[in-house]
Amino acid sequence: MNILCTTWQAHGHIQTVLGILIEARKRGHRVSYSTILPTPDSAIFKAHGIKVVSLHVNMPDVAIPDFIALQNDVEAFRKFAADLDPFELLIPGAERLVRLCKPDVMLYDATHWFSVIAAARAKIPYAGVPQGWPLVVSGRTRGNDLDAFRSAGPGRDAVFRRFGVQPHEFVQSNCLSPSLNILATTRELVDSMGAPAVRPSFLLSGPIDCEGEGESLPADFPEGRFLYFTFGTQLPLENAVFEVVREVCKSLSLPCVASAGKRGAETPPRGDGLHVYDWLPQHLALKRASVVVFHGGMNTFGECCRYEVPMLIHPLQHDQFDTAICAVRSGVGQVLSTVPSLMTGQIEALLQPDAAERSRLARIGASFRRADGSKASVDALEDLVNRAGSARLDP
Repeated sequence: MNILCTTWQAHGHIQTVLGILIEARKRGHRVSYSTILPTPDSAIFKAHGIKVVSLHVNMPDVAIPDFIALQNDVEAFRKFAADLDPFELLIPGAERLVRLCKPDVMLYDATHWFSVIAAARAKIPYAGVPQGWPLVVSGRTRGNDLDAFRSAGPGRDAVFRRFGVQPHEFVQSNCLSPSLNILATTRELVDSMGAPAVRPSFLLSGPIDCEGEGESLPADFPEGRFLYFTFGTQLPLENAVFEVVREVCKSLSLPCVASAGKRGAETPPRGDGLHVYDWLPQHLALKRASVVVFHGGMNTFGECCRYEVPMLIHPLQHDQFDTAICAVRSGVGQVLSTVPSLMTGQIEALLQPDAAERSRLARIGASFRRADGSKASVDALEDLVNRAGSARLDP
């Protein structure tokens, strides 16, 4: 099997597919990986025999906007979403990648609807990896950019038709595959949040593992219980939320471990129980954390479920609001209050051994540890390719 995978170049998006691609390589499948812009994580792919191709390299005449900056500027994002020219201009590049790699199947970040058009026109099967499965499962549309996605709908559908492809169903920015959509969760967690019936095209794969081999925590990592604070690469540590968390932890004599989310980042000074690192192997940190404060990123959410760590979520944008709703409805976490006295009460309650969130996490965490999302996903991709091949042979 020959797989072509496309995602955003941000680390959080790469983590949603890396385990699948590594598992595919272990089985002897050929794998190519592409981003719009070059990724600093390309060495990880190459180490596993995954060919890395930048979509932008194949399109030198196209001006690609800074998507990472756009997602942190609401007004700029709304303007971009209403003007679909950048995405439409990516379609020829995606088609060139298909001709270059000759894949049997396309695995795409579900926000990459230009990849869907390229795959559909080449008549190859395609599987989506939606960003924010609670949003996709619930079918709700939330977030501060909802109006932009709604207004983009008619123009987006027109682009599909212009390229001879039937318009696809979108859940906010996620373009769903009619055949296979891989959601890194379990039936137990979906049922606990009271979601509607799961569609036949949804694979509840469980966590997509991509833990690095030989990783370890720093020698000065604290012992005992601590609060872990991370906002990925979306929010620097020099912000009001972090300062409140820091002061509350100090008042509780609770060590606070903070990750700046990337190697080489500027970090605040340590002291008064604060332990700041520019980067940490998060799965190792979460195995020892007592409580986690984060922005609602899906990778951190899934790891908290797996390692049974109660969560306090401060959503910033997009699907993160539905992640917070999922945590509350399933009873595994709460929405963070930025009022110091209320935050103190939240943290104190979650630290208790008999906290309700801990008992619910024990059941859900067991389901995450039983599942092998990478294996289940590659099994599903192999089945999708086999079914597509059989269909081509039918008279």
